Amino acid sequence: MALAFSNISVVAARGRLVVDDVGGDVRAGELLVILGPSGSGKTSLLSVLAGEVLPVAGGVVVVSGQVGYVPQRDRLLPFVTVEETLRFASELRSGYYSPEVVEEVLETLGLGVVRETPVGSAERRGISGGEAKRLALGVELVNAADVVLCDEPTTGLDAKTALGVARLLSKVSKTVAVAATVHQPSTRIWALFDQLLVLSTAGRAIYAGPAADAETAAARLVGRPPDVPIAEFLLDVADEDLPKVATRSVAPTSSHSSRMAAPILVQVRVLLTRAVLSNRRSPTATYAALARSATMGLVIGGLYSHGCANDQRGVADRTGAIFFVLVNQGFSALSSIRVFLDERLVFLHESRRGAYGTLPYFIAKTLAEVPYQIAFATIFAGLAYFLAGLRLDLASAAVVVLATLVAESLALAVGAASPDPKTALALCPVVLSISLLFAGFLVSLDSLPPLLAPLRALSFFKHAFAALLKIEFANLETLTCTDADRDALATRLSEAGAPRALLKKITLPCPVPDGKTHVARVLGDAAAAKPFAKADLPPLLLLFFLFRTVAYLALARRARAAAALAAKIYEAPPNGEGGGRLGPRDAGSRISTTIMRASSWRSGPKHD
Repeated sequence: MALAFSNISVVAARGRLVVDDVGGDVRAGELLVILGPSGSGKTSLLSVLAGEVLPVAGGVVVVSGQVGYVPQRDRLLPFVTVEETLRFASELRSGYYSPEVVEEVLETLGLGVVRETPVGSAERRGISGGEAKRLALGVELVNAADVVLCDEPTTGLDAKTALGVARLLSKVSKTVAVAATVHQPSTRIWALFDQLLVLSTAGRAIYAGPAADAETAAARLVGRPPDVPIAEFLLDVADEDLPKVATRSVAPTSSHSSRMAAPILVQVRVLLTRAVLSNRRSPTATYAALARSATMGLVIGGLYSHGCANDQRGVADRTGAIFFVLVNQGFSALSSIRVFLDERLVFLHESRRGAYGTLPYFIAKTLAEVPYQIAFATIFAGLAYFLAGLRLDLASAAVVVLATLVAESLALAVGAASPDPKTALALCPVVLSISLLFAGFLVSLDSLPPLLAPLRALSFFKHAFAALLKIEFANLETLTCTDADRDALATRLSEAGAPRALLKKITLPCPVPDGKTHVARVLGDAAAAKPFAKADLPPLLLLFFLFRTVAYLALARRARAAAALAAKIYEAPPNGEGGGRLGPRDAGSRISTTIMRASSWRSGPKHD
């Protein structure tokens, strides 16, 4: 016996009981299939056994080894090849690459012919659905899982492919304990089943035992037409929501053991290699980001291509160009968050199985993504600044790059803290917009209430805008103006109450005489007096590390919560009372295997 479960009950949304007091065990040498109609709780039960859903009653004990889980939707990276997927799994688990193990798994699963093929996705062509199912199973075999749980591995596959996957599960089950949920098995697939657990629509177990005995018992029942396959008949019966069946008890003898993952530096190396390969093999995304950076650089630079002169109009043009540069780079982070959210499910699945920790994953992702962000930001800033005639030097380029990295870090923090991708994609623009409001371009910062002061400090737009403004206008000691500019100033002064006669007699100065005056009017005298290297760059660096830390902590919290949930499910209580999680108990413990009472299936006389 490798895994046993007893009295499992699961409640879904709105308090509906989807699994009701179900027990059984999974053993090496036998393929256990959980059968039932839609809504019978098959996936919920398997999720409990995998340590992903906490039951309201009952529990699970892993008698020996590690539990591997193959969900219905494969959690594989699309740009990594089949062989690389297995190799990375091997390295992350053991700390070194074992070609013999990978070759054996490739041969066992029949994946040798597609070893160099990328996994693929809905948008990118790769291996077939059946091959993806086999590969997901192979990852668990490479990880040396002693128990493998597969959620509907034949769903969505054609008859031939589904039969191939079922045969593979039967083959693997000879040495590894395997349990799988199946919705509508064909007669040929049914012949591969060893043990059967049938759930009714109410989530109750109406049969548990050898698959061959189920057919014998069903043959004694009135109402089963001889030409109806046994699987179809059982599903029809399960739809009738029959009472729970009797149980008998057996006892486990040992407890769950865990394996340590590779050293942290090895994890970082392997994860970094995998991330770099994924980036290199997704040229469409890379070219799209490059095209976006170049196009927006040309557009924004082109809007001001008439040249930002050292006059009053040039003041407004320079300020507007800087603002749009930051807006573009800030909201470009939305593309980064989509990639992160796509990989979050893979991370949670792999980290839950102990493949690696959050810190090495986060370090590897940062090292893999930051060079791309720096390159794209530099290309954009170079084009925009050059065409607009802005001051292009190392300082301004560094600020634009740093602002881009801070924006991406903020987006990652929102994505990691959000409960699901839809929420993250909805919240991220809101958070970026709030940060933009405190840049000082749209709203005067001096007019904001003190209560909003913390938001000012957290606005990377504010610090980046101030830094670029100081860099741009630092050397503009004289700004020319025309008579029209002076007339406009006289009109404003007159509207403010100045005598018109006096204004006509004097020669008014330029509205903005020099760059420092403009910076002081936008940022305030106190802020304008501080050098950007001391006043604005340190906050940007601090925000970069702050948002990255928040993203890491949020991701680590999710990983710890998933691991704690599994530990709680597998946890053995101090005694066998009270309906807690199941652990090793004495001979009186209840790990239930159900036996069918044929009389409870349907009324009517039985065949002798």
